[in-house]
Amino acid sequence: MKKRCLSILLAFCMVMAFLPQVVFAEGNTGNFTVTGGRFGTDYYYDDSNKTLEILTGAPITISGTTKTDQIVVNRNVPANITLVGVNIDLSSY
Repeated sequence: MKKRCLSILLAFCMVMAFLPQVVFAEGNTGNFTVTGGRFGTDYYYDDSNKTLEILTGAPITISGTTKTDQIVVNRNVPANITLVGVNIDLSSY
């Protein structure tokens, strides 16, 4: 009985290893999804003015659609940004 339970547990763990994994962002990034880099070090989202600030040259990928948020790269930052399906519509401004 002990071997059977252990076998079932091992089989369950092996199946779970092949399922897609969901990664949650470290912090709020507004309507954008950011992968790569570290929140607070390489990028930061300022909720008061709805701005995703790029702070370093770390490679990051940004995706998402917004009518209120913006992306700002700090001065003298050699940004390494990949935009995937980003649509920023600020026509109302």
